[in-house]
Amino acid sequence: MDKGYVGVDKHYPGVPVVLPFKKPRGGELSEGQRAHNREVSRHRIVVEHTMAQLNRFTVLRQVFRGQQRGRHGQVVRVVGRLVNRRLRVKPLKTYAA
Repeated sequence: MDKGYVGVDKHYPGVPVVLPFKKPRGGELSEGQRAHNREVSRHRIVVEHTMAQLNRFTVLRQVFRGQQRGRHGQVVRVVGRLVNRRLRVKPLKTYAA
């Protein structure tokens, strides 16, 4: 998650949440906190890029108007398979850990 979700761990105590540190007003982050934020960003960017790949498909960007219940799940799975196939052929940029 990003810094906009501060406090979500209090609302969902059983769900493991990884949040970056926010810089305090008038203060600075420690080197350890900055290193933690960089690590979170490395993982988060992969998710963001994958979501962008899914959103390239218009059917997922627009309001679903299918008549049959359960059809939306099928559409999402098909698009997911297409994206996975594309990523096997041409992977996203890899980031050093």
